[in-house]
Amino acid sequence: MELMFARYDNAAKSRMVKDNGRKALLKGRWIHAAPRGFDMKTTRTQQSIQVNAEGKLIRKAFLMKAEQNLTNEEIRVKMQAMGLNLSKQRWTDIFRNPFYCGYFSHPYLQGEVIRGQQEQLVSEKIFLKVNELLSQNHNGYEHKTDKEYAPLLGTLKCPVCGKT
Repeated sequence: MELMFARYDNAAKSRMVKDNGRKALLKGRWIHAAPRGFDMKTTRTQQSIQVNAEGKLIRKAFLMKAEQNLTNEEIRVKMQAMGLNLSKQRWTDIFRNPFYCGYFSHPYLQGEVIRGQQEQLVSEKIFLKVNELLSQNHNGYEHKTDKEYAPLLGTLKCPVCGKT
């Protein structure tokens, strides 16, 4: 009986946290730590999310990607020389995060993307261009699924030599 009450209580608390988190997000208030490149100051009534020095370097990386179409590895090397050491995979995460162009995306929003109140690091135009470049297959590899019994087990086929 006590276990049943405990589960009910936990479920009620979980619903309350999710509902309150969703309400805060819909008001434009971020409910977690700010992503890299931002400083966040929060009081009971106000929240301020500003671009910091690391954010200015991330802005440069966005511009490099959009204007010069550099690979993430090339961007990683250039940013490392400027003092920002991140993996190329981390750069992909940053480039795909709508927070950097002024929007929120959060599981509590159930797929909805809303306008936030944080300082915008890059314009929507640049953000969309960078994401378009990321969605292209730069290496030319294609997935070949020739195993009908296991369709998720596939091989890669090289566009140059044709080997799998």
